[in-house]
Amino acid sequence: MNSLEPLFFTSKTIKKEDIRSLIFAKLGFKVMDKLIMGLAKGNLTIVSGLPGSGKSIWLSQMALELVEQGEKVAMFSGELTSSIVLSWLQTQAAGRDKTIATDYADYFKVDNFTIDLINDWLEQQLFVYNNKYGNNHNDVLEAMKICIEQKGCRTIILDNLMTLDISKIPGNSIYEKQSGFFKLLKIFARDNDIHVIIVAHPRKPAGFLRVEDILGTADIRALADNIWLVHRVNDDFKRASKQDMSWKDGNSLYEFGNIVEIAKSRFNGSSMGSFVGFYYEIETKRFLSSRDEYKHYKWETEKDNLTFADTTVNMPFDL
Repeated sequence: MNSLEPLFFTSKTIKKEDIRSLIFAKLGFKVMDKLIMGLAKGNLTIVSGLPGSGKSIWLSQMALELVEQGEKVAMFSGELTSSIVLSWLQTQAAGRDKTIATDYADYFKVDNFTIDLINDWLEQQLFVYNNKYGNNHNDVLEAMKICIEQKGCRTIILDNLMTLDISKIPGNSIYEKQSGFFKLLKIFARDNDIHVIIVAHPRKPAGFLRVEDILGTADIRALADNIWLVHRVNDDFKRASKQDMSWKDGNSLYEFGNIVEIAKSRFNGSSMGSFVGFYYEIETKRFLSSRDEYKHYKWETEKDNLTFADTTVNMPFDL
C-alpha cells in the first residue's frame, strides 16, 4: 500500500476529474460520438456481432478515423493477413471516386498512385501485428506494449478473441480462461493509459442478438466499459427484431444496411439500448451516416506535403 495515499477518501480529498478529460479521441461517427462521448483512457470495449455483420470492416474504418485525428493505432487481426487488412484500409480511405470496378462482384480496386499516397499517410500512424510472431496472448500483448512505448499508440484493436491463444491462462474451462484474459486486458488498458477494443464472437442466438449471447461468463461483460453489438439488416435480423423486439414493418432502422447497438456505456448510461444506423457503401467498404456522405481524409487534402514511404514489411509490425 502507498503510505502517501489515504486509506479512505472524503468529499474534500477526492480529486475532481471531469469525465471529458479522459476522452482522448472520437470514433469519427457523429451519432455514436454524441451518445458515448468517444474513446477514454484506461477503458476496455467489447465489439460483438454475428458472422458477416460487418464488425471488422467497421473497426477498420474506425482505425482510419483515429489516424485522421492524429492518433496512432495498433491492430491484431487473427483471421486476415496484413495485406488484406491494408487493402481494406486503402479502399476505405480512397473514397468512391478513387475506386475502380472489376470483373468480380462487389470488388473494387484502387489505383497505385492513390495507394502510395494513402500508404504514406498511414506510415508510422497505424501498425498491424505480424502474425508470424504467433498468437499467444502474452506475445501479442508484449508486442502491443512495444507499440505503445515506442510508437505512441493509444488505441489497441484485437480482432478477435477466438484467434488468440489463451491456453496458458489459469482456469478449468475455456470460459474461466476467457474471464482471466479479460481481466488482464482491463489491467493492461488501465496501466498503459490506453483504450483496448476486442472483438468477441457471440454464440448463435435463438432470436435477436443480445449482450447475453456474447461467449464467456457474465463477469466478462461486467469488466467491459463499453459493449457494441453490430447487426446486419437482413431478413433474419428483421424477423428476429419483429419477434423479440416488437418492431414493426415501418421501423426506420430497416432502411439501413448495418446497425450498431450500444449495449453498454460506462460514461453515459442513458445511451444504452440506442441503435445507430449506417448505410454500407460497397465501392469503399465504408459505413455512412447518410447515403450522400463523402468524407475526404487527410491523405488527399494534404497530399502536397507527403513524401512516398517505403511500405515493405517491417518486424514486428508491418503495413
